[in-house]
Amino acid sequence: LHDEIGNHLVVLKLYLGMIARELAKARPAQVREKLEEATGLVNQAIQSVRRLILDLGPVALEGVGLLPAVKLYARQCSARTAVNVHVKDQGLPPGLPAGHEAALYRLMQGALSNVLEHARARNVRVTFGSGAESTMAMTIEDDGVGFDTAVPRQAFGLAAMRDRVASLGGRFRVESRPAAGRGRSHGTRIDVELPTGKGRSR
Repeated sequence: LHDEIGNHLVVLKLYLGMIARELAKARPAQVREKLEEATGLVNQAIQSVRRLILDLGPVALEGVGLLPAVKLYARQCSARTAVNVHVKDQGLPPGLPAGHEAALYRLMQGALSNVLEHARARNVRVTFGSGAESTMAMTIEDDGVGFDTAVPRQAFGLAAMRDRVASLGGRFRVESRPAAGRGRSHGTRIDVELPTGKGRSR
């Protein structure tokens, strides 16, 4: 809010002050230019607000549930980017704890953010289903450029994702195949398993 919307609004305030001064000097050409720039800033602020509201996903989970919230986020992501995000439900177990739903939603957000920033992917598939030993599973796959998992990538936030899953007693695994020439398979896959009942994840 501070870095994005706050900055837009501060600059907008400055422009409006400049417009007022130009009006006082009766210089319509300069006024028109500043008004157009101020309008652009307003549009950016509106888009930022909408995006941030959308990113407050766990609040919406209480009203619609995990899958509808994820599908809505995927549609919005696809609409504002060049990446096609597909969500597939292979049978989530009923009655997931609220903490699990919030964690999965945040993990999905983080993974999609990484894809948009780093992967140069065209397609992403998010799959939910039931795993073995009373677990639920989420898989996120993209067809991006991939990366070498042996090289630390703190910018990807993978450590934070892994810690979030571990705090819930689950498993987190990342596989990636760097692009290595035309026709070679590449991309990144994230697998998450969380315990849902008395059984324990492996």
